[in-house]
Amino acid sequence: MSTDNAGWTVFQRRFDGSVNFYRGWNEYENGFGDVGGEYWAGLRLLHLLTSGNPSILRVELEAFDGDKAYAEYQSFSVGDSSSNYVLTIGSYSGNAGDSLDYSNIRAFTTYDRDHDSSGGNCAESAQGAWWYGSCAYSNLNGQYLGPTGTNDDSGMTWWHWKSSWQSLKTSVMKVRRVQ
Repeated sequence: MSTDNAGWTVFQRRFDGSVNFYRGWNEYENGFGDVGGEYWAGLRLLHLLTSGNPSILRVELEAFDGDKAYAEYQSFSVGDSSSNYVLTIGSYSGNAGDSLDYSNIRAFTTYDRDHDSSGGNCAESAQGAWWYGSCAYSNLNGQYLGPTGTNDDSGMTWWHWKSSWQSLKTSVMKVRRVQ
């Protein structure tokens, strides 16, 4: 799990549930939390960081049993506000499984701005905010449910790693320019 930290910008960090991630569009657009704790840096910043700059996304995960895994995506970018911050990712590598592919070319959805393709609002049913389609195989902005949060897609989850809706202990998402 150790990475060369040079050049990485962390834009999402979760580790103890101290910050509620079930928030509206404006907060996800502008960011919330504290960089010394749990936080989301904001969709506007993500767009600025990835616009016109070939970038890599790295997702680092830890389960409550101490297992760790990661996923990296090439050609990572987030569109501007007129696209509702559509996610674009390239090829996957890592040992966590590819739980983000289903979210590729999807707009961001919050409980107060529904851009998913389901009949309802996935942000409401999954208690989070994400690049949902007809919901998703990942929900890293979902509820922090602790070690007993299993088989619940409203938790902070990454389906293809633990093969269930097992709630995760930590999640870090970071970006850097291709060197």
